[in-house]
Amino acid sequence: MITGYAGWTEVAGTNATIAVEKLTNPDDHLGESVEVSTGLSGGGNAFALAEIAFTLTDFVMMEAKGARIAANLKALDNDVSIVGVGDNEPLYSVEHDIAKQELSKFQDGRLSRLVTCARDGVVQLGKVILNILIAVKNLLVTHGIEILSGLTKALGTILTAAFSIGMGALHVVAGVVDYIRSRRDGKASREVVERVSTCFGEDSGKIDLCAMGKSGSDVVERAQKYSTKVTNIQSLSDESALKLELNHVTEVYTVLGELAQSKHNTIAKAADRTAAFSIARVVFGAASVTVGVLILVGVTIPFVGAVIGAFWLGFAVYKMAAGLQAKRAEVARVNAESKTLNRYVQSSLIDVERDFIEDADAHGCRKVAAAILVEHLSGGKREVSGASKDAMAVERANAYNETKSMNNVSPAVSVEGLHLRRRTATRFLLGLGMSREQVKAIKVAISEGKEALAFARIDSFLNGIR
Repeated sequence: MITGYAGWTEVAGTNATIAVEKLTNPDDHLGESVEVSTGLSGGGNAFALAEIAFTLTDFVMMEAKGARIAANLKALDNDVSIVGVGDNEPLYSVEHDIAKQELSKFQDGRLSRLVTCARDGVVQLGKVILNILIAVKNLLVTHGIEILSGLTKALGTILTAAFSIGMGALHVVAGVVDYIRSRRDGKASREVVERVSTCFGEDSGKIDLCAMGKSGSDVVERAQKYSTKVTNIQSLSDESALKLELNHVTEVYTVLGELAQSKHNTIAKAADRTAAFSIARVVFGAASVTVGVLILVGVTIPFVGAVIGAFWLGFAVYKMAAGLQAKRAEVARVNAESKTLNRYVQSSLIDVERDFIEDADAHGCRKVAAAILVEHLSGGKREVSGASKDAMAVERANAYNETKSMNNVSPAVSVEGLHLRRRTATRFLLGLGMSREQVKAIKVAISEGKEALAFARIDSFLNGIR
């Protein structure tokens, strides 16, 4: 794809060079050669046709994908087996939540895709057809063959200008749409960073769990109950096993908080870059419209349009290359994090937590973070189970303690510590912007043995997918 755009840029650059040379050296008749102009036009049209085919195919495939997502969500809406609290209450299902996020993401980008399809598919197709007709007409004229007598030079100029105005206007619309969306996304991520920042102690550099209890979108009573519980544990003596466990949990959530800040800062910066590119697109579109209007009123400046077009294609190649590099970096990150996570498949929660705090690979690994949060949400209580909650908590705590590494000096896990982890994980996700219904859905999935689904949802959430 990049190679094709690079070739197209080269053709456009050559055309722009000839146009500028013609302006500075009127005696140079290279640009007037039918063979040269036909060759350049043919090359540009070939690349344009390839883009048209790609654009239309991609649009059709994305629409089909959107239809499948909508059908899946409708099927989940009608699934009576999904747990809910009442006829008018949200559905507590991770499957349903994931489907809603996928549909929301599809709908969020649909307007941009429609504009792109109209611009690079429909309007550009009309422009290419016109270019081909003009090129064929001019080439045949040199051999004494006259066709398309109605397609005069004046009409061709008017139609070319009209297509330029149409494509330019759609560039402006696309730029405005992308700018609004990128500013919205950047604002949302900065709000997350700000909420997490307010939870860090000014002197300690560690997260304040009581402050974190107040940062989520939740009822005041629950937030106050959590903060009171943490305060009571903090008031215990320094030798208290539960207070030592609280300090350990605080270290874990300090790393989680730093990880969330880092990711959302990255998202905000990416949104800023998208906003800047959107502004550049608006400027390019406005310039194209201006050139088209000037041509319509009789001001002929072909070199300006050629130079602007070549510059934009070059910029598009740069952006595409940067996007490809970012995707490769993301794939490398996911692979590296998956490899790191696989090290802990048989590990005790205490070992994973300690490495998450201290180990260079595990520290800052979002997949390890997601796995820890799944374990924390599953501890101390079951949403759907006939077994004794206390008995299950004791069994889980004993399993963690018995399987931890001999050299791990972290505090032992207690039943009360499991309850603390569960409540803290809930507060943490609420503070990052997850709704209580979404957290509830994850807890239900864990209780039903769907830990992999719960992990996938938390992992995507930590990567910025709400």
